[in-house]
Parts: sequence; structure tokens; C-alpha cells
Amino acid sequence: MKRLFLILLFLSVPLFAQAKPKFQAFTGTLLRIHEAIDGYHEFSMRIISAPWAFHVQGRVKSPGGDPDAIFNALFERELVGVLAYIPSPSPGTDGKEYETGIFNFMIYYYDSPTIIQDFSIKLMAPANDSWAKESFQIAKTAGEALTSLWKGDFDKEITRAAAVPLTRKRLNQKK
Repeated sequence: MKRLFLILLFLSVPLFAQAKPKFQAFTGTLLRIHEAIDGYHEFSMRIISAPWAFHVQGRVKSPGGDPDAIFNALFERELVGVLAYIPSPSPGTDGKEYETGIFNFMIYYYDSPTIIQDFSIKLMAPANDSWAKESFQIAKTAGEALTSLWKGDFDKEITRAAAVPLTRKRLNQKK
């Protein structure tokens, strides 16, 4: 059984590599942002609401070196987090389907991508069993091949996603 699983996994890598990424935006109010240190704010976002179960964290550069710019944008609702994923729904331990092909995240400040450092993303329960983690790893590998993900090639798709970001209220309605 394990050999069959590895064969299927090996055969699915080219499919992921050819897949076009999709994007899901989340309102900036779902981000937790800390005070700037050396021009960077530490941030995190934790979403557990089908079809999403993930945690992202990292550091985002304060535009123009202004330590208040990110906070002002957050309160003015001009900050949007955008998740990149390759559709790969997997059943969670709760019986619901979750997108496990997530591989990247960007914070947009007034419609422009920011600079992010020390970025990490991980799946959360109920979407973090071994099958989901394999799908997640394949998507991350395929996503690394997309060098211009946030640099113009997918602007239309990102703009479309950012136009209607998920809010806490909409996430709670999906539960």
C-alpha cells in the first residue's frame, strides 16, 4: 500500500507543476501585527474554517520605513492577505474538505505587494493528517517553481481575489 501511495505521489508532482495557482484573499483584520522592529512587523494569521485550516507567520516590511504605515492601513482596511494555492481538496478529520495545496502568502498594502521575510506556513488540524501533508509538500515544491508569483504574472487573479476578501463574519458563516 505504501508503495502504491508513493507511486501516486510521484505521478502527481507533474500535475501540480502544470497547475495554475489560485488565490484567496483574507481581510487584513484577520492578521495579527506587532510593533515594527528594524522596519519589519511580525505578523501571523490563523484560519480554521473549512475549506481553510492553516497558520502563516513572518515579518512584513513597513512601507517607506514608516512604522505606522502598516497599522494605519490595517485600521483603514487597506491591508489584505492573499493566499496562493493549487486546488487540492483533502478530507479533514472532521469529514469536511480542506484546501491543502497552499504554498505561499503575501500581504498587499494599498494594492501593492509588500516585502516579507522569515515566512512560514503550516496546515492546522483538522487538515493536517499525513495525506494532507503530502499534498501540501507537493504544492510547496510546485509553487517554488513559480518565480514571478507576486510580480505581475497573476495580477488579474490576485486583484479578483482581493476585491472580495474573506472576513471573520463570512468565515464563521461557512462553519
